[in-house]
Amino acid sequence: MLVNVATCTVLSANQQANVYPTDGDSIGIPMFATMTGSTYALPFLLGITLIPRLPWKRRPRWYGAVAFATAAAGLLVSYSASAVLGLAGLAYWASPHHYVIAASYLCFLLLVGTLLVQDVAQVRPRLTPRE
Repeated sequence: MLVNVATCTVLSANQQANVYPTDGDSIGIPMFATMTGSTYALPFLLGITLIPRLPWKRRPRWYGAVAFATAAAGLLVSYSASAVLGLAGLAYWASPHHYVIAASYLCFLLLVGTLLVQDVAQVRPRLTPRE
């Protein structure tokens, strides 16, 4: 959401400041591409949010290992895809007149990194052997 707002605001301000040529659709395509990327990232962000909070108790013992492996694979895919989308956006917008958009992608990456640290901290006690 922050990325979309920053993109629309910066591109509109740049258009009004005559940073872009007036004879082309210089802001519509990047706005659409950013919103499409955000839509593409949504399922991965939902995976990051929902997978760790699934109920893991009251299941057979073998189910726990299978469910954990499946959840770990889902989280790996979700975090990897989110990081790639964030890094791609950061690299694409890291140019003059677009640093605010790049900073919004950096905030997105920091959020994804924070969620990763929280998930690892939540899962780590489950991996240590019990005495």
